[in-house]
Amino acid sequence: MGAFGTLSRSVLIGGYAVAAYGPPRFSVDVDLVLPQSSFESVNRWLASEGFSSRLTLGSSTDSESLRKLRVLRGAVSSDLYFGGIRARESGAEVPYEWINERSRKLRLRLRTSTTPDSVRVARPEAVWLLKLLAGRTQDLSDLFAIDQEPIDDREISAMLASLPRAGLQRTTRRISLLLESADLYRDSLSRWSLGSPEMPQNKRHWSRFKARITTLLLPLG
Repeated sequence: MGAFGTLSRSVLIGGYAVAAYGPPRFSVDVDLVLPQSSFESVNRWLASEGFSSRLTLGSSTDSESLRKLRVLRGAVSSDLYFGGIRARESGAEVPYEWINERSRKLRLRLRTSTTPDSVRVARPEAVWLLKLLAGRTQDLSDLFAIDQEPIDDREISAMLASLPRAGLQRTTRRISLLLESADLYRDSLSRWSLGSPEMPQNKRHWSRFKARITTLLLPLG
């Protein structure tokens, strides 16, 4: 399979995947996950098209390792993940096959336009899982923005329960502290133009959101 055929199997994650299910969101990077076997063909295609790339995870010779390429050309940047995602802090790995499962073909609504063609986007459950594994303030704010999108909470909890717990427990503790932050609550409302923190519906939404995440993280307790 050539590079174009391989790229058609790529799955969009990150900030632009959030935009597929919630308010338009700008991100400086385009994040894609690809099959592990596609590394060589995609790397050759990038070089032929004038992109510069740098391996930031894994080995260029070890076909079994998860690999990550940082790709640049001018103002265009992208992170390409081969074989799956490894969470930076915990080291937990989520395979491409799970991320790609039931992925959706969607047009993205961006801040100034809509993509002319549909792109393959990770299903909401995969977006939730990857954002929880990252566990930063921005990730939690992203999840708050797409909290109304229906998901199968049990699927996320089951995947979390299958991952090594040692590093994930540190992430869980950090998330628990962040969710109690009044600053995160206010910043999330402001970022997504949801009105005053004093509005009863916003307080209820935040309370439900915190309870949902707490329940999702129970397998790691």
